[in-house]
Amino acid sequence: MRTQVAKRNTLLWKSAVDFVKRRYMKAFNAIIEPSPEYFLIVFDNNDSIQSCAGFSFAKSGPLLSECYLDSPSEETLSRITNTRIERDSIVEIGNTASINSAAGQTLFNMLSMVTWCMGARYVLCTCTPQLIKSMGYCNVKVNKICDADPQRMTPQAEVEWGSYYEQTPITGYIKLGDMKRHYHETVLKTVFRLDVQSEQAA
Repeated sequence: MRTQVAKRNTLLWKSAVDFVKRRYMKAFNAIIEPSPEYFLIVFDNNDSIQSCAGFSFAKSGPLLSECYLDSPSEETLSRITNTRIERDSIVEIGNTASINSAAGQTLFNMLSMVTWCMGARYVLCTCTPQLIKSMGYCNVKVNKICDADPQRMTPQAEVEWGSYYEQTPITGYIKLGDMKRHYHETVLKTVFRLDVQSEQAA
């Protein structure tokens, strides 16, 4: 399997959007329109998408998960960790989808390392218990902040997400600096190749 980061509005990014929309419709009867800054995508040997996750940096604008918080993410995390956390160091992960467990494991193994290398130090995420369990298998620990209350969404958005909120998702955070073991294991199992592309937005 191989992984690749796709920027917003590129052809590859749009393929990931379609993949996520199909998976969320099947899993939750949800009709969503993902629009993250980036997708991290896992492909099989036939270049078919097997799993992906969107991620967006807080410095670029409001994050979806912030609607569940009582204050901006940097203020919330600073209070919880008793550390001054800059907004520039926060990334949100969402729109996670997979069609096989091996690809999902590859995704979680790479996602925290990729976002760290792109400047993130804290991850904000809204996750179902099943997703948290899957991340735990990869030594990725999600610390709970609060329940993801659908009443904080617009009525239309609540309908669009189908049965998603029946899974009792939470909003939490990941402290990337605490994951040295995870990074070490991931690096040892990964072959890196520099692949500079000039894919145009469509």
